[in-house]
Order: sequence, then structure tokens, then C-alpha cells
Amino acid sequence: MVLGRTMQAIFEAQQATEKSVRNAQTVMESATAVSKGMNEISREYFQLAQHQMKNSIDRMNELLRCRTPHEFAACQTDLVRETMTGALESSRRVADMSLKVAEDAGRRLAGNMQRAG
Repeated sequence: MVLGRTMQAIFEAQQATEKSVRNAQTVMESATAVSKGMNEISREYFQLAQHQMKNSIDRMNELLRCRTPHEFAACQTDLVRETMTGALESSRRVADMSLKVAEDAGRRLAGNMQRAG
């Protein structure tokens, strides 16, 4: 009787340990997916900053070449428009990447939960 309970306790402990290992693997896989996604998002922000810096320098040079207030206003308007367009496009890409990261991590979690369940 005591041996039977001991064996049952050992079996349950082993099952609990295996489940904990599976859960830890699931968390690690999801964390890896999120980490990769965050790297892509960081790269996108860096590219935006690079593009905005180059565009600003180019436009500043154009502003310096302006001869009339009308030319200056037109150049400045182009700078603002291009800056806003670039920021909006980059934000859209970041939102798409964020959604992809969340979906990927969710799929991994759901898939592992189904296998474990």
C-alpha cells in the first residue's frame, strides 16, 4: 500500500516536471519569436531615422539655395510632407510587424498548449 502511493507520487512528480519543461520550452519559443520581431522593428526605426536625417540634410541644402520667400515656403512644405509621409509609412510597417510578432507568438503558444492538452 505504501509502495503504491510512493510510486503514484513519483509518477505524478515526473508528469509535473515534464509539463513544466514543456511550458518552459513554450515560453522560450514565444520569447524567441518576440525577440526576432523586436529586432526587425528596431531595424525599421533605425532605417527611418537614417532616411529622415538624409532627407533633412538634403532639404536644408535646398532651403539654403532658395532665392525667394515663395521658393523657401515650397521647399519647407515639401520637407514637412516628406517627413510626415515617411513617418506614417514607417509606422504602418511597424504596426504590421508588431501584429505579425503577436500572431506568431500566439500561434506558438496555442500549438504547444494543444500538444500538451
